[in-house]
Amino acid sequence: MENLKRLDTKQAADYLAEIGAKATPGTLEVWRSQGRGPRFFKIGRMVRYDPRDLWRFAQGRPVETVDSIEARQQAGARVGVVG
Repeated sequence: MENLKRLDTKQAADYLAEIGAKATPGTLEVWRSQGRGPRFFKIGRMVRYDPRDLWRFAQGRPVETVDSIEARQQAGARVGVVG
């Protein structure tokens, strides 16, 4: 079994700050109460975060804009052209 340390709320907030996604322990607590934020584990009354889940959360999700869709479509059209 993989030996991976899960982080408590303060450690999770510190880790997020280290990777550029600043969130306070209070913010993580609010997000949990709202069903938002990174995935977490409840073990009795303890809350723990897997660092891999925090990293994925910090990466966010891409938001497509009109310009990014158009650029992607044009790049795809150029790939199919044989000159």
